[in-house]
Amino acid sequence: EKEAMRIKIEKVLATATHCHANLDFRFNSQSTAMQFTPRKTIGGRAWLSVLLPTPAHEKALVLWSNTSLGLLLFWWHSSRQQAGRGIITKETLHTLPVLDVTALTADQLAEAGKLFDEFCEKPLLPVHEMVNDPVRQALDEQFSTRVLGLPASLFAPLELLRQKLSHEPSIRGGKK
Repeated sequence: EKEAMRIKIEKVLATATHCHANLDFRFNSQSTAMQFTPRKTIGGRAWLSVLLPTPAHEKALVLWSNTSLGLLLFWWHSSRQQAGRGIITKETLHTLPVLDVTALTADQLAEAGKLFDEFCEKPLLPVHEMVNDPVRQALDEQFSTRVLGLPASLFAPLELLRQKLSHEPSIRGGKK
């Protein structure tokens, strides 16, 4: 029994990470699809651990997941059986379409780390208010240009995306 217990403890401790995915996302009251904890933490039922090679990769994924594009893919992939809520399971988390942060160059990861440090203390509004969120808008723009190297011409479509998502009934969940 002691050996079985030791193995179980090792398995649980091996899931400790800085990056955690929100499996029960309340779009009309919560602001983030993923979070980064300053020290490694064991995830739970609602916030599952996401294991990546380094904390730099974890920071990049957390940033991207909370951009408008990241949130669009989370919303699209989630089960939306309750107004204002998007649910993904442990199994569907593995198929969630995300930016492959392991394909980023060392320079892109370093830039993502700088950007993370700039944004980690800035408050984001709940997702249903993203159209009025200057922090999310800045995150979209900075991540797109500084990390991904995309042109500024992308910003107008991102503004339209934020408007459409903010007015989506399955995101608003009855909130005005």
